[in-house]
Amino acid sequence: MSRGDGPVAIVVAASQNHLGAVGTLLTGSPLLLMENHKVLVFTDRFSRRDIQTFRRFEGVELKRFDESSLSRTLRRSWATKVFSPLVYAKFLAFDQHREFSSAIISDYDIWIRRPIDEVVGENPSIRAMRNPYTLSRQFRKTPPDLEEFADWPSHSAALVALNLQTTKGVLESDLLFELAHRYAVDLRLPEQAILDIAYIRAGICPVILDHNCYASHPSAPSQVDAAILHSYGAQKFWDTRELEEWNLAYRTWLSKGGRAISNRRRVRRALSRTLKRCSSSLAPYRINKP
Repeated sequence: MSRGDGPVAIVVAASQNHLGAVGTLLTGSPLLLMENHKVLVFTDRFSRRDIQTFRRFEGVELKRFDESSLSRTLRRSWATKVFSPLVYAKFLAFDQHREFSSAIISDYDIWIRRPIDEVVGENPSIRAMRNPYTLSRQFRKTPPDLEEFADWPSHSAALVALNLQTTKGVLESDLLFELAHRYAVDLRLPEQAILDIAYIRAGICPVILDHNCYASHPSAPSQVDAAILHSYGAQKFWDTRELEEWNLAYRTWLSKGGRAISNRRRVRRALSRTLKRCSSSLAPYRINKP
């Protein structure tokens, strides 16, 4: 996926509470230096203010992801209660072949230090980071028809580079949403699991991004110069504030009227867990009436 190969779609899915993270990424990342790129930000909702602040970036479009388009089974699944249904918006990257030759799926908690087309390099089909676990870990219970693939390697969906000319007609969103509906009950890590199943069925083996290219944050000392940092889990850039280059970009984004990052959902989850623990710890006690 080098310069001159054709237009590139960058697909990011984020709730309105995390549009500030996307704005920070666009503010401080060389991702904007790509030629012929367009950034498609899928979100649950956005305001007039959001439209105005993102309009300052060339080639960026806010698009509403209609969660009601997901099947009822998928919307009510365990994974969709734990993860935002927006994770499934990543599947729409595979449909961009009508306008783009390549696509990049990116999480909103990614930080890109060098031009992304140089990072992903020549892409025969799909490039992704390998997870430190197998396909079976993607499920609460491995479906019977997938047991033979239980020990197959798993791939991260945080950053995926696609050559849309090779995936066209083989991997498209209709197929991915169909698989998500079929395995909804057993999903643990939703979009990662579905992409891995789709790779297996299509006979595609993703080219692996190495740790010089992609690393988790906070990183081991040997990985601090990685081109791409991913602050997955609880170690978000806006929580730890350990990455000064991200902090600078965030301050710049806010100074231009951008939306601040909100962790309301995380706070609600933490409060809910705390209340459950308190409730369970008090359960054995009984008040003795006089």
